[in-house]
Amino acid sequence: YYAVLNLPKTCTPLEIKKSYQKLALTFHPDKTSPSLTDQAQVEFEKVKRAHAVLSDVASRKAYDAFGDK
Repeated sequence: YYAVLNLPKTCTPLEIKKSYQKLALTFHPDKTSPSLTDQAQVEFEKVKRAHAVLSDVASRKAYDAFGDK
């Protein structure tokens, strides 16, 4: 998930938030051209999931310890 948000493992909650906001605007299906909507939706879902895991302290600890399982 760190790679999805282009962040190091040592990132702060503020860095997670800023990266999410930037990428969400980039990949939001309503903000992309119609020819890229399907691809943008896939990328947007990845960004949302990465943000959900990394912004929650317990989820982030579990992810850091065990990966995405």
